[in-house]
Amino acid sequence: MKDTDIALQSENEPAMDERQVQEYLSKHTDFFQRNQDLLYELKLPHRTGKAISLVERQVSLLRDRTREGEKKLSELVSVARDNETLFEKTRTLTLALLDAGSLDELSQVLEDGFREDFHTDAGGLILLADADTGTSGNTRVMLHETLENDLPRFAELREATGGALREAEIDALFPLHERRIQSAMVAPVFLHGAAEGSRPRALLALGSADRGYFHDRLGTSFLEYIREVLGRILVDHLSDAE
Repeated sequence: MKDTDIALQSENEPAMDERQVQEYLSKHTDFFQRNQDLLYELKLPHRTGKAISLVERQVSLLRDRTREGEKKLSELVSVARDNETLFEKTRTLTLALLDAGSLDELSQVLEDGFREDFHTDAGGLILLADADTGTSGNTRVMLHETLENDLPRFAELREATGGALREAEIDALFPLHERRIQSAMVAPVFLHGAAEGSRPRALLALGSADRGYFHDRLGTSFLEYIREVLGRILVDHLSDAE
C-alpha cells in the first residue's frame, strides 16, 4: 500500500486511495458531522482562515466535553453534600432515639426530629396491637384489625414505601391533620428487625402536605435505617410499658 492510500475499508471493500476519499468527502460534506468521534483521532496542522478548521472543531468538541464533565462533577459534589447532610441528620436522630428514656419520649423524639430536620408536616410511631393496651401520651396505638381493614395495602408491608395517599388512608394514618396530608412514607417496624414470618409491631409514618414530596425528596433508605434501629430498641420500651 502506498503512502497516499487511506486505510478506510470494510470487510468486503478494498482500501480507498486519497482521490477516492476526496471524492467521497466532497459528495458527503456532513460526514464528520455524523461521525464526530473521528475528529478526536485526526492530527492536522492548524491553518488560519475564515472557515472553521478541523482543529478548531476538535477544540470546540473538547470544550463541550469538558463542560459536560464539569457539570457532572458539580452534580456529584452536590449529591455528596446532600448525602453528608442526610447522614448528619440521621446520626443525630439515631442518638436521640437511643437516649430516649421511655416509649413516650421515643415517640416525641421521632415526631420532633422528622418535623425539624426533615421538614415533614406530620410523622411518628404507631404501635400495632391485637387489643387496645391503653397506651397514652405521644404514642398512638392501632389494632392489627384496623390496619387490615382500613389500610389493606400497608397490612402486608415488609419495607418502606412512599407516595400519594387515598382519603381513607389519610384519615387512618393522620387523623389529627384531616386532608392537609397528601403524601406519605410508611415503614413497618419489626422487633429485632426480623420481618420474615412475623407481623410488624409498629408503623413509622411520615406525612407531607405536598402530594409529590415523597416521590422526589427523601429516599426509602433513610426510613429503612430508622425502622431497623427502632426494631432493636423498641423491645425494652414495650416491656416497660406493659
